[in-house]
Amino acid sequence: MLILIITICPIILCGCWNYSEIDTLAIVSGIAIDKDPISNKYIVTAEIITTQDPGTTSIISPELYSSQGDSILSAVRSMIETTGLKLFWSDTKVIIISESVANEGIIPVIDWTNRSSDLRPDMWMLISKENSAAEILKVKNKLNQVVSFRLDETMKSGTIRPRYPKSKIWLFVDDLSSEGKSQAVATVSNELYDGSMFSRVNGSAIFKSDKLVGYLDGKETLYTNFINNNIKEGVINFQNLSGSDTGITLELHESKTKLTPSYRNETASLLIDIYPVVTIEEITGSKDFINAENLKILQSEVEKTMANEMQFLINKLQKNYDSDILGFHEIFAKEKPKVYESFKKNRKNIFSNIKTRVNVHLIIKGTGKTNNSIPTTK
Repeated sequence: MLILIITICPIILCGCWNYSEIDTLAIVSGIAIDKDPISNKYIVTAEIITTQDPGTTSIISPELYSSQGDSILSAVRSMIETTGLKLFWSDTKVIIISESVANEGIIPVIDWTNRSSDLRPDMWMLISKENSAAEILKVKNKLNQVVSFRLDETMKSGTIRPRYPKSKIWLFVDDLSSEGKSQAVATVSNELYDGSMFSRVNGSAIFKSDKLVGYLDGKETLYTNFINNNIKEGVINFQNLSGSDTGITLELHESKTKLTPSYRNETASLLIDIYPVVTIEEITGSKDFINAENLKILQSEVEKTMANEMQFLINKLQKNYDSDILGFHEIFAKEKPKVYESFKKNRKNIFSNIKTRVNVHLIIKGTGKTNNSIPTTK
């Protein structure tokens, strides 16, 4: 009898706690958050997946539904009036936020996503550089009609193209509760290519607390990844080297960063040493940078250019945005706690007062499949 009870119990008790029939749900792949400038109401646009069966194969296609509300939750609940179905959020990949909402502060957005048991905390968060966030979801692509799925795949590829941050909701929430830490969020815009529009993820939106304070382009974002030791692979280009018509493309294989804080003469300083490992993958122009002498010139020039551009980036973050997305305050809090506490006691912002010096130590380990430039005739 005991064995019979043990056998039957799992059959009776097993199951999903929030089980619903699939045909009673509207599956949301992504959402956009805007705000009406006149009514000041939130506008929520959901990309909802539908399945069509024209024959032997089913085709997944998206439809867009929008609703308004005084809060995000009220707008979401109102959407049932147009969909006729309860929204299913477990497959939601991205949340796109408009610039106007980000300027005001995105705590209402992340508070809703953080509290809701229906939403997953590992959704990607993107800032739209279009007039509205909904415009991003309206652009269709022949390769993938579901915009949110396409953006999800793009964000997953961030390790091979580190020109945008890997911005997830839970990371933003964690950093928001960390003292002194600011966050960068990937930006997305619609661009015309070969006669068709597509959504392009490139660059980052810079936040101070929960408010948008500015932007970095793709190359500046790449340099933040160098400083933050987040480079695993990627590509970097340099043009008009040594005043010539020659450009070069380097493939990044790895990069290590060493941060050395110090405090002398009442000045907090940070020495930043970057060790990128590259191969030369492409050369355009007439100058031969492959021979030993010119290769040393190339190495020196690339090191100097990268160091100068990283220093410019740091100055921009300190003076224009006062936003520590580089985590410099954490370095001092960990390795120079007395210095860090002294700045806090005197109510001084340590990030904006740190003097930095960047050194790049480029390691060129190869020149692709050939050691020669393609000869040209004049």
